[in-house]
Amino acid sequence: MERLIEASIVRIVPDNPTKVLTIELRSADGGCIYAVRADGVYDLLIEAVRLNNIVDEVVGYPESMSEAEMLSSLQFLMTRDSAPYELGRFPHVDLKAEEIRGGTLRLWNFRPVYGASLFIVARTLAIIEAR
Repeated sequence: MERLIEASIVRIVPDNPTKVLTIELRSADGGCIYAVRADGVYDLLIEAVRLNNIVDEVVGYPESMSEAEMLSSLQFLMTRDSAPYELGRFPHVDLKAEEIRGGTLRLWNFRPVYGASLFIVARTLAIIEAR
């Protein structure tokens, strides 16, 4: 995911019937367009979209996100509640957290330098170099 650092999000295409999400990004030098494809999308939250949306980092659980951060991010995505995660407070969040812990689903966060922050819960996420 390092190649997405400082890339600009140029298009986000969700397809609800197929549960596929495609995010197109332009590299920082403008020389490459990447397509990020998420399959088996359970949920998506796009926050603070602007005309220019620059990625700072992409983190995912468990590789680059702690369990506490995953739980707080998941709770925010599913409820818009930014209070610290508390087991039992939102049972539907607890159930989805178990699927993420078990590896059935994954959680990613595209963190911005500027603009949109994306939270994605899906089965898989892959980068494709489009051109």
